[in-house]
Amino acid sequence: MVAGGRFVTCNGTPVGELRPIRRHRFVPRATIVDAAARAPRIDADRFRADLDAVINPHING
Repeated sequence: MVAGGRFVTCNGTPVGELRPIRRHRFVPRATIVDAAARAPRIDADRFRADLDAVINPHING
């Protein structure tokens, strides 16, 4: 990294990339409220049932 490299390697194989951390951008509260108002409504129970139908909820690990 001292030489300006961007990739992290393991035994010569690229396994990661270093990038500058982007600064957080301020988002006005009104923008978030507007986005939430326009977002589709989600039924939490139905959403959970849909997830449970495709993912085994009893797997640990």
